[in-house]
Amino acid sequence: MTLGWSSIVPPHGSPLSAFCTSRKCKILKIERDCLIKLMKHNPDIGYPVMSRIAEVIGSRFHSLREEIIHKLGQDIMNQW
Repeated sequence: MTLGWSSIVPPHGSPLSAFCTSRKCKILKIERDCLIKLMKHNPDIGYPVMSRIAEVIGSRFHSLREEIIHKLGQDIMNQW
């Protein structure tokens, strides 16, 4: 799972929070500046991280699109 991706993608915000419902959950915190520096100097690390971030953003965009389509469809059907 990828959390906090928005802190390394401009405009560098972190609008959401998260919590874990399992006692087996582990969280790794990496400071943004350290992670960006690491990725710039080590493309073997940076590319997979940014690829995963792109997957997360794409998945969330797809889900949002599906929700909008579903809502618009309901609104159109309610107008009949």
